[in-house]
Amino acid sequence: MLTYNETGFGDYNLSVALGRYGVYHGDSFAIEGRAGIGIGDDSKTVRYAGFDIDTKVEVDNMLGLYAVKIVPAGDKVDVYGFAGITRMTVTATASIGSISVPNSDSETDLSFDAGANIKLGEKTALNIEYANYYDKGDVTIDALSVGATVYY
Repeated sequence: MLTYNETGFGDYNLSVALGRYGVYHGDSFAIEGRAGIGIGDDSKTVRYAGFDIDTKVEVDNMLGLYAVKIVPAGDKVDVYGFAGITRMTVTATASIGSISVPNSDSETDLSFDAGANIKLGEKTALNIEYANYYDKGDVTIDALSVGATVYY
């Protein structure tokens, strides 16, 4: 679940399917890549310059590369943080009546996160994390996610 926030327009809650692939270097460091596509958009009507404007926001795709620091917090839990870069393509559409104006934009920004892997077995874990993928100008994109991790 991503939250797209643009000053003056508020929050849009977007769904993204995200895959991650990482390579460990020792027990406490990894390099990770992520790729995702949007699977759910969000729409609302906003009042702007005296007009009611129908707006819709969706993530087209995202790619990222990160350095991950892992800290064991017991036998069953590893906590981690990452820092790296994310490139996202987002499409926002504004409509008044039958006139629609889409705007698609690709941007890259520094990203960071904090999360935990809760080990369910020797090769599987439940993953919970918060990430800030983008924060420039009037736009922020944050995510709260739950997923599965498979080690091999």
